[in-house]
Amino acid sequence: MEEQIKRLLEIQQVDLRLAEIHKLRHQLPQEMEKLEAQLKAEKDKLEQARAGLESLKLRRRQLERDLEAGGERVRKTQARLFEVKTNKEYQALLKEIETAKEANGVLEEQILLLMEQMEEGAKKLKELEEQTALAERTISGRQKEIQDRMANLDSEESKAHQARQRAAEQTDPACMGTYERVARSHGGIGVARVDGGTCQGCFVSIPPQLYNEILKGGSLIQCPFCQRFLYHLENSGKSQEAEVGPQVG
Repeated sequence: MEEQIKRLLEIQQVDLRLAEIHKLRHQLPQEMEKLEAQLKAEKDKLEQARAGLESLKLRRRQLERDLEAGGERVRKTQARLFEVKTNKEYQALLKEIETAKEANGVLEEQILLLMEQMEEGAKKLKELEEQTALAERTISGRQKEIQDRMANLDSEESKAHQARQRAAEQTDPACMGTYERVARSHGGIGVARVDGGTCQGCFVSIPPQLYNEILKGGSLIQCPFCQRFLYHLENSGKSQEAEVGPQVG
């Protein structure tokens, strides 16, 4: 019977691995989608920064054209000062020149402010370019790892099924059927370790007489509470890790 427990533990180990592979088939594509969304967000921020800086440049060029036109108006108006006949006309032109100069002063202030914003925008753009380049390298590396991992899942799954088949062929069909039924009801765990007289599947104390029979190792015994097959480490020859199986991923 010890051999039957060993076979069931091997099958359970494979079943847990297969469950993990199934989970990875769902999780890895989701992670790929998240990485793609993360990279897109980084690139979108970069494009927004570029567009913002370009908008400032366009605005500055427009203001500079307006300032140039304003300066030309001042020069033309100043030239007319020598053509007027009356003092009233002269004063009107002076007022027009003053107003134009004030408007030009406002334009100059706006241009200076834009230059400061452009300087800050260029600095921010450079930071985002470096940040995006780093994100691309990091994310691309992780995507490659995921793609490689996904490519290996078929091979892993095939090998796991083969290992399960080999172990199942050496297992009593009735025991196999019971194991599969119990495992389906208990998260894939149909075999549990007994430690200190307690089933490590449901954590309920085993009756002393039943516990003694488990220690003897002469027969397959199920937990009277959760129905899992029970084993003691000394009898099974397995490590504690055999109960939960290796981690995949």
